[in-house]
Amino acid sequence: MTKRLSRTILAVVLIFALSITAYAVPAGAGTEQYTNTSVLTDGLTYTNTIYSNDTYGREESFLLELSRNSSVQPMVMACDTIYGGLTISQCVAWAESQGYHVVAAVNTDFFNSSRVPLGMVVENGIYKSSPSGQNAVAFQPDGRVTVSEAPSVEITLTNHGSDTDAANDGKTVSFESFNKMRTASGGLYLYSEAFSTVSTRTTGDGWFVRFRILDGEMTASGTVELEVTECTETSGAVPIGEGNLVLTAAASGGLRAEYEKFAVGDKVTLQTVCSDPVLAAAEQVTGCGDILVSGGQVTDSAAWDGELTDVHPRTVLGVKSDGTLVLYVVDGRQSNYSGGVSLTMLAEELKALDCVTVVNLDGGGSSAMSVRLPGYDTCKTVNRPSDGKERSCGAYLLLVTEETGGRADRLHIVEDGNLLLAGSTMNLHTVATDRAVTTVQTPSDVTVTAKLGTVSDGKYHAPAAGGIDTITLRSPSTGTTGTGTVHVVDQVSGLTVKDDSGKTVTSLRLKPGQTVQLTPSVYQYGRAVLSTLDAYTYTVTGDAGTVSDTGLFTAGENYGATGTIVVSGGGQSVTVSVSIPAVFTDVAGTWCEEYVTRLQNLGIVNGTSATTFSPNDKLRRGDFMVMLYNAAGRPEVTGSGGFADVADTDYFAAAVNWAARNGIALGTGDGNFAPSAYLTREQAFTFLYRALPALGVTAPDGAESLLDAFADAGEVADYARIPAATLIAHNIVGGADGKLTPRDDLTRAQMAKMVCTALDLVEG
Repeated sequence: MTKRLSRTILAVVLIFALSITAYAVPAGAGTEQYTNTSVLTDGLTYTNTIYSNDTYGREESFLLELSRNSSVQPMVMACDTIYGGLTISQCVAWAESQGYHVVAAVNTDFFNSSRVPLGMVVENGIYKSSPSGQNAVAFQPDGRVTVSEAPSVEITLTNHGSDTDAANDGKTVSFESFNKMRTASGGLYLYSEAFSTVSTRTTGDGWFVRFRILDGEMTASGTVELEVTECTETSGAVPIGEGNLVLTAAASGGLRAEYEKFAVGDKVTLQTVCSDPVLAAAEQVTGCGDILVSGGQVTDSAAWDGELTDVHPRTVLGVKSDGTLVLYVVDGRQSNYSGGVSLTMLAEELKALDCVTVVNLDGGGSSAMSVRLPGYDTCKTVNRPSDGKERSCGAYLLLVTEETGGRADRLHIVEDGNLLLAGSTMNLHTVATDRAVTTVQTPSDVTVTAKLGTVSDGKYHAPAAGGIDTITLRSPSTGTTGTGTVHVVDQVSGLTVKDDSGKTVTSLRLKPGQTVQLTPSVYQYGRAVLSTLDAYTYTVTGDAGTVSDTGLFTAGENYGATGTIVVSGGGQSVTVSVSIPAVFTDVAGTWCEEYVTRLQNLGIVNGTSATTFSPNDKLRRGDFMVMLYNAAGRPEVTGSGGFADVADTDYFAAAVNWAARNGIALGTGDGNFAPSAYLTREQAFTFLYRALPALGVTAPDGAESLLDAFADAGEVADYARIPAATLIAHNIVGGADGKLTPRDDLTRAQMAKMVCTALDLVEG
């Protein structure tokens, strides 16, 4: 999340849960609906939790806990350079290309529009960016995590002159801005190559003093010996270069006197002094926002950044009373998935869970957590960023380890945490990881047992009742063990049924003997629940056909038969209506059979009897509206079309009212629609032309000159000329024997062809 540089304190917080059983939180994120904890390696666990609360609905969080005695250690990384930023996946990849073995990562610290962190950065002891009034988190080599409130790091340059010119001897310059974006009136700025391998990224006129590093390196408290190699005034940016530092100020800043304290050849001592001695000794430091909990108590919320107190996605850091580091991300800004939480909710949640210190890191679309889960070759982003993709950020906190060896240390199931419908079966995949959470060869004698269900032939068979099942893995020959969890669900919140094409269905129109495989899907806590076909019950009513125990439906042999299939599972049921429409004997073998059959199967048209369609009958205006309305999917209709001759009880009322309210049916000009009147072809052209957008068809208007190809073009009414030309241009209408016959009555067969051809143009 970007913030203005003038902001000095930023905010957010956190929640989390470790137990595998659900419990209610009196004042926090909400009530746990689902939680699953995985031990990644000694001292490091990962927990995924789904909450619900009355105010914001569903919430989903992701939690890492790192104990002080773990071989995994925190490491701050401001991407490849301070300037520019990377996504979390890019930063992990960059770190691994530099030889680090990353186990997990989260985003840290706010940043400006150039992705430069607003706060302090120390990476492996190297000072890379100044605090600029922001709070900071320090990670000590012994595992301690401490928070420093608005620390400062003062930089002093003391000039010793040169062997040939002592004029500048004893002159000093002091400032704090290091590797930040230079502003017109922001004072002095110092840049190292850690800022950018390209240049200082400065704009406008300014002066620059380049130093070559003779001895030492940049730390939060220390000295570096320098030599001036260049003094210049120029516009824009200048290269920094390896082994160099560049001091600069904008020409408008009124600091030219500071520039004149240096000359080429001068020897200079740079000294950094950190206001917090604990921070000064830290190997890793990141900036942060508001301190939400201090000394085990929630801080004064009035001091929190008011722009951040509302509901948002969050990234938060906490420290428990035993020194355990807590990293927490909660998704948000996503309707029906995760709304996000307020700072107050998060602060109370962490406090109740024994965090004595809590600070906000960042939030919004920046919030991201990446974890090396068992069975994966690298880290993967486990949350769902609200931008819809990973956002480039200024800095990250990586959890890294130096463990090597490749020997199996822990056993896992890849399916850990899955939701499974009671009575279903699921494949189990066993993997082994070493202490670095790298996948290694799995011992050949691993046994897998379940507490509630059964395991055989690599499959887990869920019990008939719901429950949280513990899967235990053990290798007798190596002594390697592990556990996993399967959440067996017998009550779900939603059920849908799909056909062979993968389309969700509530009705089927089939031919005699036709088969359809019904595939149910169920959901709970806003998440898909795995299931197998034999975990559902299938019941057929009527004489529509038969169904197997696994949902394979076979239609009966009788035309005109109807019935239903009721699919039940997890306490939910879906009813699918089934019909076997009669074959219209009077269209068999005719030119219109294809069109009529298609519209019949789509439920757009019916016959004039169980076995006839009457293709040559004239079509009435009200019936044509019904067909267009059916083709549009029968959308909800509100309000009347205003026609005096259309009563609410008429079978065509909804269709005519829909057409009127969508500008398709304008009436006969006397307040009536004349629904029982026969429809002329040019009236049909006009109705269909106006209905094309409602059918999902994009059809640019055709040129009127297209009508000239027909001998009776002059008979087309003015109102119908553009509609007719457009339908001709898109091959919906073609005429016959060189004529359009615009004033003839439209037949049912002609209607079928026009509507079918139009539907062929529907995008997607």
